[in-house]
Amino acid sequence: MKKLVFFTDKLTGRKELEEEATAKMFRELEEDYGVKLTVVDIPPMSWIEFGNYADILDSKGPDALEEFPEAMEEVKDADYLFTSYIGVSSRMIEAAPDLKFIGVARVEPKSVNLSAAKARNIPVSSAKTRIDDVTADYTVGLLLCEVKNFARRDLVHMGHWLPEGSFPLNNSRNRRFKHKRAGIVGLTPIGVEVARRLKGFGVELVACDSEGRTCEELGVRMIPLEELMATSDFVILEEFLNEKTAGMITKDLIDSMKSTAFFVNTAYARLVDEKALLSALQEHRIMGAAIDCFMEKPIPDDSPYYQLDNATVTPALAQDSVDKAEISFDILIEDLKRFIDGRELLNRAA
Repeated sequence: MKKLVFFTDKLTGRKELEEEATAKMFRELEEDYGVKLTVVDIPPMSWIEFGNYADILDSKGPDALEEFPEAMEEVKDADYLFTSYIGVSSRMIEAAPDLKFIGVARVEPKSVNLSAAKARNIPVSSAKTRIDDVTADYTVGLLLCEVKNFARRDLVHMGHWLPEGSFPLNNSRNRRFKHKRAGIVGLTPIGVEVARRLKGFGVELVACDSEGRTCEELGVRMIPLEELMATSDFVILEEFLNEKTAGMITKDLIDSMKSTAFFVNTAYARLVDEKALLSALQEHRIMGAAIDCFMEKPIPDDSPYYQLDNATVTPALAQDSVDKAEISFDILIEDLKRFIDGRELLNRAA
């Protein structure tokens, strides 16, 4: 029987491991591959302590943190290791002579000293796709909420029936999605999943991408950013944030949008000229927006976002899901199986 070690943390503990779907994955791993899970309970931290620990981990790396004795003891004879926010330092890797595979239940493998793993030829996989479906679901839901006025017409929150003759600002544009043009800025993994979901609505899918990515299998037609912004009924922003893309949605591009268009951003606020977007919404030069990311979080009480009558604004919730742990372990266990079988890893990070 091979030994797989997992370190608990503030976000992922025994409760998440005991969820039915997750527990079943690990049972099948043991039955089919002879890999038994050993859970290492890291001493509890307060949210402040955990936040400080995670900040150091992400900014300085795992070698800047002291190893937990419980973790060091269990990795000595471990064959495989899963972690989330508990650091895997070079010292820990050196202490585990039989270690052959590391999985990180996070989008980026910042919890692991990648150089030390590489020196030992230990592959590292991360759950880099764990937010793709979650965020794509939310993005399309947020767009529907804005275009179809779900929130504005919610009787529970209004507390009364919609008064006769009283309609939301964009009611005259509350039409079917079919044949509308949806322009996706950024065919990142999330962007592709957004396209996949919108295809079922019968929209015309167009896109542009800073890295030249395409999506022919979904029938997405590539066009220049300028054309996308000026002709799309729905502009959906899903680019990665980097030096090339920061500020890419300029005032001129926003000003070129159709007066009937909707703007959606569940990616990064820094991709957009936020002041220009707010101005376009305040002056009703575009029909509406669905926004989940901001330059400042939380937004202040006097923020103009609170005064908009043509936007659906949520507090950075697009990546939230109660089944994040389940999704992460599904990804990592699949890659571990592939490693054991000698197949190519799907989510290799290093």
